[in-house]
Amino acid sequence: MRVVTALADVADAAACEAMVARGLAELGAVDVLVCNAAIRPHKSITDTSVEEWHRVLGVNLHAAFYLSRAVVPAMKARRRGSIIALGGMSSLTGRPNTAAVVVAKTGLLGLIRALAAELGPFGIRANMVMPGSSTPSGATPSGIRSSASRRRARPTSSRRFRYAGSGGPRTSPTPACSWRPTRRLRDRRRHPRDGRPRHRLSEGQRPPSAVIR
Repeated sequence: MRVVTALADVADAAACEAMVARGLAELGAVDVLVCNAAIRPHKSITDTSVEEWHRVLGVNLHAAFYLSRAVVPAMKARRRGSIIALGGMSSLTGRPNTAAVVVAKTGLLGLIRALAAELGPFGIRANMVMPGSSTPSGATPSGIRSSASRRRARPTSSRRFRYAGSGGPRTSPTPACSWRPTRRLRDRRRHPRDGRPRHRLSEGQRPPSAVIR
């Protein structure tokens, strides 16, 4: 296995092109590009300077564009390759005091999606790895609500459902939305053996259906 090392500022487009050119000259091909460079200053939006803002975007986002742009022509010629970017859950959930990082990671996610759609026909894959936060015990970190807690926090209202043929109205806590089963769902309520309705229907009576009042 041959290894070629290169030291460069990935926020510089010319440096990225020179680094890729050296790799192609020494190795002959670049099969996989991993965009892992990132800086993560933790500052409020008012404490973040303009220079810091552009620096974070340059390293975390622009570098992936520069490197992808440099390796794609050779990958297209060989009709294979893989581009992998390291993202973060903050691009989906947001995070306080990291506005520049969240913006860069969100843009990186959009770049990978665009590359996947554009380069897929050439046999080139583009994917993002998005590590999440966890504690040693597996519990949810403080400040981040789990999916179960978010479900419990959803507003519910007590509504009266009338089920035809089921003995009259019944009160049940349900999400604040209305619904009516489709014909397919009503058909599933038929007897599994002979296909007859589970409830005896008089002439002209409709099959059981849920009606919200």
